[in-house]
Amino acid sequence: MSASRVVERARAVEGWTVTSTTTPIVRQERARAIERATGAPTTPEMLFDSALELVHEKSGVSLRFEAEDALRAWRAHGLPAIQVAAARA
Repeated sequence: MSASRVVERARAVEGWTVTSTTTPIVRQERARAIERATGAPTTPEMLFDSALELVHEKSGVSLRFEAEDALRAWRAHGLPAIQVAAARA
């Protein structure tokens, strides 16, 4: 993925640093790698390596949200597949 297409923005808000990283849709090779790493039988058609990270400056507590971790948690909990309304035809 081209670094020029990755956009990172950070803001300080009341003792927290909030950083968003946006990326283009991942290529098929990356999607297959995520499937292997997470054990997911398939990935969403539009999958991004985007992330949202919150860091509490005083305590150092950090929360990070990204698709690969979400898919890993979905598999770990044995949740059913999600269908968007347009896909239910």
